[in-house]
Amino acid sequence: KGKMFKTSDVQPGDDIIMTKYAGLEGTAIIASDFSGELSLTEQERKELARIKESLSVVKDGRIAAETDGIHAMHDITEGGVLGAVCEMCEASGTGARIDLSAVPVLPLTSRVCTKYGLDVYGLISSGSMMIAARNGNRIVEAMRANGIPATVIGKAGGQGVYDLSSGQKRAITPYPADELYKVLER
Repeated sequence: KGKMFKTSDVQPGDDIIMTKYAGLEGTAIIASDFSGELSLTEQERKELARIKESLSVVKDGRIAAETDGIHAMHDITEGGVLGAVCEMCEASGTGARIDLSAVPVLPLTSRVCTKYGLDVYGLISSGSMMIAARNGNRIVEAMRANGIPATVIGKAGGQGVYDLSSGQKRAITPYPADELYKVLER
């Protein structure tokens, strides 16, 4: 209440924090609509139910807003992790160095992406939030203390958005369409 955090307020030097997991909403949609093709196990059905219950970022936003050092927040919707990072950086006029190997992915999401040939980083991820803050570890601790998984996945600054997970600098660009459409349009 009384605070506003915009996508366009990322500052060079900010840590980039992600709550929850990549591809949450995409997994919920695909695993629900194509459960027969996937032959979900009982454990996967339980995981799917937990995913469906986690598709809001209201709690994430409230916790972040109460923690000092937050500059920007952005819910990770269509375009997934790649889209969210690129949107935040473009709107803020800064770049970022991201470690995509640090982005958390649930086992069911991995299986869905493997089966349908999807890039998890471009899959709609409603329920997850991208946060830019001066002290990312403080945000991660606050989230985890409230039962929300969170991970520092990179740092803002420089020009362009790059993935450093392979040990080399690889440019990141968002996909022209969300990976979800590869499944829905087939």
